[in-house]
Amino acid sequence: MKSDNIEKNLLDLYKISVEEYRFQVLYNWDRNRFYITLTAGVFTIGAGILRIPNLAKYEYLLIPLFIIGSLISFVGLQTLRKGQEYYRATILKMSSLENQLGLTSEETPIATTQGQKESKINLKDPNIYIKKRLRLGTITYWIACLFVLGICVNILAILFISFDLLYLQS
Repeated sequence: MKSDNIEKNLLDLYKISVEEYRFQVLYNWDRNRFYITLTAGVFTIGAGILRIPNLAKYEYLLIPLFIIGSLISFVGLQTLRKGQEYYRATILKMSSLENQLGLTSEETPIATTQGQKESKINLKDPNIYIKKRLRLGTITYWIACLFVLGICVNILAILFISFDLLYLQS
């Protein structure tokens, strides 16, 4: 009787961990989408303003806009990394419960992603799995590349405007 109760509790915890996993996936995507959209919006506004004729004397006002764009991309990148840590911690918790429930045998593989397969290996030292770098070619990796691109493009815009103000308009 006690064993059935423990298994029921583990199963309930597993269901909660699956919901937490789903939450992390959706929440991380929502945050990433917000920062990508905001970064693109700031850059688009700045680029659009640059195309306005006779704006040269006000060009210096765009430098703070592109600085803000760089900062938004940087915060987006840091948010992505922290979200990935939460996501991986959730996978480890789920994997631990799967082990306790006996759901991880060769006949019943549950891992659907490479990250979930790796979590099975890293249950003994979870921090290695949680803190590891993004894997090349994953969606999260490419989103991180978008944030880095956002930082670089905004910095290039700042340099372009600064060069224009210092050398071309003198």
